[in-house]
Parts: sequence; structure tokens; C-alpha cells
Amino acid sequence: MRRISIVRGPKRPTREQIQGMVSKAIGLIGGMDGIIGVGDRVLIKPNAGSESSRRGGVVTDPYVVEAIANEATEAGAGDVVIGEAAQVGADTGRVFEMNGYPEVAERTGARLLDLNEDEAVEVEVEGRLLRSVRVFRSALESDAVISVPVVKTHILAGVTIGLKNMKGVIPVEEKRRFHMLGLDAAIADLQLAIKPTMTVVDGILAMGGLGAPIHLGETVELGLIMAGVDPVAVDAVACRVTGFDPYDVKHLVYAAEHGLGSLDVKDAEIRGEPIERVRIDLEKPSLELREFDALDNLEVVQGGACSGCVGAVYSALKICDGMGELRGMPRTAFVLGPLAEPPGRDGEKVIIGRCLRRFRDAGRYVPGCPPLVVQVRDEVRELTGLSRLGGPKEDFLKAAEMDDDVER
Repeated sequence: MRRISIVRGPKRPTREQIQGMVSKAIGLIGGMDGIIGVGDRVLIKPNAGSESSRRGGVVTDPYVVEAIANEATEAGAGDVVIGEAAQVGADTGRVFEMNGYPEVAERTGARLLDLNEDEAVEVEVEGRLLRSVRVFRSALESDAVISVPVVKTHILAGVTIGLKNMKGVIPVEEKRRFHMLGLDAAIADLQLAIKPTMTVVDGILAMGGLGAPIHLGETVELGLIMAGVDPVAVDAVACRVTGFDPYDVKHLVYAAEHGLGSLDVKDAEIRGEPIERVRIDLEKPSLELREFDALDNLEVVQGGACSGCVGAVYSALKICDGMGELRGMPRTAFVLGPLAEPPGRDGEKVIIGRCLRRFRDAGRYVPGCPPLVVQVRDEVRELTGLSRLGGPKEDFLKAAEMDDDVER
């Protein structure tokens, strides 16, 4: 049986209360024995990829990380590292500073490491999508990797919990490649190269609604810590706690198909609080793009689009709107989804995603499955007469060609 612990604490717990919650959660699954040996190198991988405050449920609470570092040290770990490689455009050191991680390192004796400054190593895998993946050496050479995610919805992947959190052990180029080739399958394939030895879920706060990566969702006080050594089962339990069916989360399904864990609740021995007692319903990301209907210069032509394309377009338009970049854009139709076709009327057309590459010559083509938010935003900026923010378009078109090779 796969032991998964669910520990409930008070709302807005103190540092000492969080220490108690984490210690209890780890104890309920058998403790650190058999997970960390004397002298082991341990990597604690929080979700600290966005320049945001932990108070919004975006970044892993530093007190949760501190409690895990203390537990690892007490179990005999010789070297404890708190490592992260922030998302594209964010600075890992700044995220650490904003959220009190240097103080945690000082109190526990752990080392802070910006993994973006580490060497990446090529690892061969027999994945659903990937045949190799580059992973930071410090992560690969750790004796134990403890994934410490926050519970968040994710407009591209449905949810981001323990498995999705492992994207922080790969370099920027690989993160972009994951998005271009197929995010869910790539996340699952990554676990074949390196998967969490233990997952400790920071469920003190949770984020619903649009969630990551733009973090416009609603923050909910959940007040939970969850833990387990089966990374798929832990994520599945966290899904059920927050009102998601884990069988609807593709990267979890693919990881289970790889034999990395079980989604079946019957395979899990829940210790502590039962799921039914703590369950809530986080608001799910919306796949409707009706918010911009009032703009005369913008039209969304949507036909069977998946959450990846919808999320990329919505996120880009929301950011552009907030920056005032939509107002100067000529009449433009954004076309997305395999059943959509570019309109015949006059005006600019932005063709979104791999499934519409047959129309790539009908307008401005944004490749990828899903495309990058920054690339969609770049098309808006160019239409408005502003400079691009992302890399050269040729690089992404090359990635789209890789898509075609994979599909064939």
C-alpha cells in the first residue's frame, strides 16, 4: 500500500505550527528512515519559480522548506541543498530573497542553489515523447530529491503539484522545448530521468482559477500538509482534495502509464485526515475567451482548442491588455483549435499552435503545442509597432519542425 499523509493545521499557522505539521506528515508515512541515509546529499526542490510572495499561494512557504531541511539533517543527511531554477524571465535569487529563503538556509545550515547556474547533463529516456532530456547535475547527483510544491491550478496543465514542480531541475531551453513539443507528455517523461524520492505538498494556501503561470487566480486557505513517496499517488490525492479528477490531468495519467506510481485511490493508504473531511473545490481554469469580446479590434476564432492554446492566448492577451498594448493593435483575429479556420474578411490573423500549421501561410504563425505565452505576446507587440520580447522567431519555427518530426 502507498502511504499518503494528510495533516490539517490551523489557518495561518505559525512557524512552529508548520514545523509540527510537516514533522507529523512525514512521520505518518514512516519518517525519513529508508529515504535519507547518513551522509546523503539531499536536494529540496520548492516551487520558487515566480517573483511572487508566498502569501499569495504562488511560492512554497519557506517554513515548510525549513521544517523539511531540519528533518533531513536529523536523519543524517550530510549535505542539504535548497535548489530551484526559476521560470523563464524570473530571477531565482530574487525569488529566494523575497520569500525569506536565505534566513532559512542560515538557520538550518542548508545551501541555497540557483540551479540555472549549474551544469546541465544529457540523460537518455524512453519516454512517450522524449528520447533525452537535459537535467542539472546537482539534481542528478543527489541521493534524495524532495519535491515541495504548492497546490495550484495551471491553465496549461490543469494543476501544478509535485511532478510539474520538477520542471525546475531543467534549464530554460528545455522548458521551452517542453512547451513546444507537448507539456504534459514531457513532464511525465522527465520523471524517467529524475523523479522525486519524496513529495511534501505545501497545502497551507492553494490557488484556483487561472492559476499558474500568470497567477491571476484566487488564493484559498487550505491549511494542509500532504506527504508520500509515490509521486503520482501524492499528486492524485492532492487533486482529489482540491476537487480535481486526477484522470483528467494528462501528465499524471502519462506518469502512471510509465509505471511511476498509481492514480487509483484504492492503492493508497490515507493516514491522518480522510480526503472527504478536507476536500474543497478549487475554481478550475476557464477555457472560454469571452473577456475580450467588447474590443472592436480583436476577435477570437476558436474551434475545439485545448487548454494549452487557450491558456497561452488568454495569458498573453491579459498581459498585453494590462500593459495597454491591445489598444494600438489593428483589427486582428486570433485563430486556435483544430476545428477553427482563419476568417476570410480583411484584417490581421494570428494562427496559433501545431494543430493549425496547415494555415501557417494565412497569417502570423505561432508554433508549439502549446505555444509560449511570450511568443503570442510578441505578435501583439509587433502588430502594435513595439519590439519583440522573446527570442528570434526562427528558433521557435525550428522547434515547430521538431514537432512535425515527432508526430511522423
